[in-house]
Order: sequence, then C-alpha cells, then structure tokens
Amino acid sequence: MDLSSRAPLTYLHGDPHLRNYYKTASGRVGLSDWQCTMKGAWSHDFAYAMLTSLPVENRRSWEKELLKFYLDRVRAKGGNAPTPEAAWELYRRQTLYTFVGWLVTIGFRSAAAEHATRLRGHWRSSVGQRSPSTISAAWRCSAADAAMDVVARPPRRES
Repeated sequence: MDLSSRAPLTYLHGDPHLRNYYKTASGRVGLSDWQCTMKGAWSHDFAYAMLTSLPVENRRSWEKELLKFYLDRVRAKGGNAPTPEAAWELYRRQTLYTFVGWLVTIGFRSAAAEHATRLRGHWRSSVGQRSPSTISAAWRCSAADAAMDVVARPPRRES
C-alpha cells in the first residue's frame, strides 16, 4: 500500500471487472457502474481488470505485453509512465489487494442491510455475493498472488 500511495495518483473506476464493461452499437467499449470511484495508483484498476477478466493461462501469457501496451498508451497521451520494472512491481503488489477485495465481496455481511431487514419484521442474513463468477474471480486473483510471490517475497525498499 505504501508503494501504491507514493505512485502518481489518478481517477480510478475502482471496480473494473468484466461485467462492468459494455460495447456500443458503433463498437466503442466503455465502463459502467461508477459507484466505487476513487483516487489512487493506476495499478489498482489495471490489476483488477487483468486478474478478474482473464483466465489464468491467458493472463500469464499476456500480462507483460498488456502492461507494456498500457504504458505506451499513457506516454502517447502525454502521461508520465513509470519504467517497465517499476510498473511491474506496482502491478505485482496490487494483486493482493484485488484478491482481498474479492474475498470481502464473497463473505461481506452488510450490517445496514441486516438492520433494515430486521426492521421489516423478519430476519434474513445478507451474506455477500457467492456466484460462480465471483468465486472464479477470487480464485484467479489468488493464482496471481501465488505465482508472483506477493506474500512470500518482502517488498523492495526504495531509497
């Protein structure tokens, strides 16, 4: 989190999984569901989209090429993109946050929803989303964390 908080900050979608993308009749692609917007490092949305949208085998095959494409596009638009090595480190570290976010989605209990349900005179637990697509996204994130040694390898200290 420290490394990400020191990276250049930008406006983030916050929840760019595959179900939030759409394609118009003219072929343009966009993002819907902007209720989780925030300020943060670009690596948040990049990692979130990569990990939750691509099958593990494709992500492993394409992630470095897609990261390079992303950095090239940032530079082409006049942005100050990090070096490929620094970008990879930011992306690699962001995978753990993405995994934890999906675990919360699976198991989160909304106290407000439970309270509202109780007020209506009946009790019903409002356990989070446990659809096959949600569980699959969490599994893909955990595979990335394991492959990239996110937890096992201590972070590099920058001078």
